[in-house]
Amino acid sequence: MVKCKLFFWLISWFLKVKNGEKVWKFLRSCPENCYSDPQFAFIGRSNVGKSTLINALANKKIAKTSTKPGRTQLLNFYKNESEKLFVDLPGYGYAAVSKTKKDQIDRIIAGYFQKDQPISAVFLILDARVGFTNLDYIMIEYIIKQGFKLHILANKIDKTNQSTRAILLNQCKKLKLNCLLISAKNKNNLSKLQELLE
Repeated sequence: MVKCKLFFWLISWFLKVKNGEKVWKFLRSCPENCYSDPQFAFIGRSNVGKSTLINALANKKIAKTSTKPGRTQLLNFYKNESEKLFVDLPGYGYAAVSKTKKDQIDRIIAGYFQKDQPISAVFLILDARVGFTNLDYIMIEYIIKQGFKLHILANKIDKTNQSTRAILLNQCKKLKLNCLLISAKNKNNLSKLQELLE
């Protein structure tokens, strides 16, 4: 009976992939080949919409979201139908957590980037309404020094005006960084992000 259920589940999964449907899964921990498979890392301050962006890419609610900052405090791993690994890192800069918790989050982030693993690209997500903060500049410098390919994703552009978006693009140009204006909620420019993930 169990084998039959497994067989039909595999058939269903195969048909979904064949028909182009996105099949994402949440991994409770780093898989055995975690540090050998190419990875895409998503990082940013608390409440910039990292988990919402993961859900938009997966086209379903696979990552837990919250209006309260600091929801993600551990490494969350996701794998899609192409066996690509996506890593949602804890949000940094949330003032309402203890110093002990902040130090723990810093250790988790530093520990991830210092491991010898094939990170294809790092996507630093901003709240487009806020723009770059001092903490973002520190994180950008740190990631670049580690030698990783970095992209800036300015999220929540649906809540900004043209002037704000122009300022963001100009700041990215000065930093000599690739910047993409997106909206995880409305899926603006999501197809361009998906191209970067190919």
